Amino acid sequence: MNLDSDNSSNFQVIRDKKATDRTIGVMTKADLLPTGGDHQQWIKMLNREPGAYSVGLGYYITAQPRDLTMEDARGWEEAFFSH
Repeated sequence: MNLDSDNSSNFQVIRDKKATDRTIGVMTKADLLPTGGDHQQWIKMLNREPGAYSVGLGYYITAQPRDLTMEDARGWEEAFFSH
């Protein structure tokens, strides 16, 4: 999510393979979005609004908590996935 979705080659591959209806979208790096920025392109995609890139099975978003060191992030991930 730190790049413009319009520049993503993934959507072209999905369309070329006629896989839109059977695709799950994963939005990564949501933690890198600027605070207070314009996030409308992502909100439109999540809401499946007309004109937004959509996939048949919806989207998941991945992010790490902000302001963690790499060591703290590894600990957070280990705790999260061990439950």
